[in-house]
Amino acid sequence: MTERLVKYLHRYRPNKIVAVGDATVLNIARSAMRADVYIVDNQVMRRRSEPVQVETEETVIIQNPPATITAEAWDAISRAVQSNRSVKIVVEGEEDLLTLPAIVCAPLGSAVIYGQPGEGAVVVRVTESKKAEARRLVALMSKEDD
Repeated sequence: MTERLVKYLHRYRPNKIVAVGDATVLNIARSAMRADVYIVDNQVMRRRSEPVQVETEETVIIQNPPATITAEAWDAISRAVQSNRSVKIVVEGEEDLLTLPAIVCAPLGSAVIYGQPGEGAVVVRVTESKKAEARRLVALMSKEDD
């Protein structure tokens, strides 16, 4: 999986790379590839795991309970993708849904990478249509909470 991912990203040359999920970040850390933003929760498939060690210029710790996207998480992701520094966001709670704000906040031409259990990595090329799709999903989740 990692070799194909590295080749794809080398060919695509995204503006920014955002990696979401501990297994995804671990695979990236083991390769020659580096992300601009790493989002982890120290869990793999909802089981506690050793923290993934990646060198970044900044580490931010946020709260984000399972099955939610908090304003704090959204703000941290927005700041991280706009920064010129490498950032690791450590989530106390769960990062599963944070792919959506990563897509919405990342600059056009970026790549957001997340893991699909049992399948491997998924790469989302950030386009206006992908941003709109992510916004629609967030809006649907918000309506379900009403």
